Amino acid sequence: MKSHTISSVQLYDFFAPHYAAYSRVKQKYLVAINRIVALYISRDSKKILDIGCGDGKRIQSIIGNKKIQAVLVDNSSEMVKLAKKNTKYVVIQDSISSTTFTLKKKIKKGSMQVITCLWNVLGHLPSIHERKIALQRMELFLAHNGKIILDVSNRYNMAHYGAGVVIGNILKDVLFPYVSHGDETYTIYVNKKISIPSSCHFFSPFEIDTLIRKTKLQILEKKYIDYQTGKTVRTFLQGHIAYVLQRTSSP
Repeated sequence: MKSHTISSVQLYDFFAPHYAAYSRVKQKYLVAINRIVALYISRDSKKILDIGCGDGKRIQSIIGNKKIQAVLVDNSSEMVKLAKKNTKYVVIQDSISSTTFTLKKKIKKGSMQVITCLWNVLGHLPSIHERKIALQRMELFLAHNGKIILDVSNRYNMAHYGAGVVIGNILKDVLFPYVSHGDETYTIYVNKKISIPSSCHFFSPFEIDTLIRKTKLQILEKKYIDYQTGKTVRTFLQGHIAYVLQRTSSP
């Protein structure tokens, strides 16, 4: 197992000027996830919370001209600067896994109809404990029957990572089930001239399910999305994982 050697804040502060260009490279996948989010943003969705908003362009494009009160959160100061330029919404610099996370009283607990946490934002939280806190915080701010849409990088995605890597990942999980696997360092290639060292957590298909069982959320939808084409595929061996979660109990 490789540990997180680069913090999420350091990565995205450095990555910010190249974020839009890199997003275009992954556009087919991102658009597929955007379509899932758009299905749950209805005329009745008045309040949205976007966790890990990046430069803000993505949630702005999903919402479009709808009259919605959105609050955007990111822990990178450079991303927050971009989001404030690119959107008309409230943008807050904070981390949802922080013990002091309060959204600066911009929204009330149990008030958000839709919460988004997209493009493996959960994987940039460096511990199981912090990921659990993040889900519990999202649950806390979600309205009754509200929806959380999140997607994660799947380390069993054989179509993207290859059979050898995935078989190795599965064997590690089977042989050493009590060890936390999936923390990796790697390189983001923006183009032929720009590469950025990175680290995050790649999930097994069962990790998020385990975290969800520790909350009052339930899985409404789970889809596997090909990371290259954006097409919905049949099994977790073929794609990354998108979840729609619902809160059915009162805050």
